[in-house]
Amino acid sequence: MIEMIPEEFLLQFYQEFKAKARMFEQMIKDLEIQKEIQNQERSRRIQKAYDLAIQRKNRANSCTRNKSRTK
Repeated sequence: MIEMIPEEFLLQFYQEFKAKARMFEQMIKDLEIQKEIQNQERSRRIQKAYDLAIQRKNRANSCTRNKSRTK
């Protein structure tokens, strides 16, 4: 059955298929990069929130210590 299909058509189909496959591979790479960037941004936000919580805790502890010293 394949023998009945012109060789030029098969070659063109194959080249278009390869081009689309490369396009999809690039799209997947782009999505993976985008996901990694989002993960890094999320990690930074979590780290920032954690650092702020530690600073608040330290300030609260510092204020408590200062109050107990003045009594």
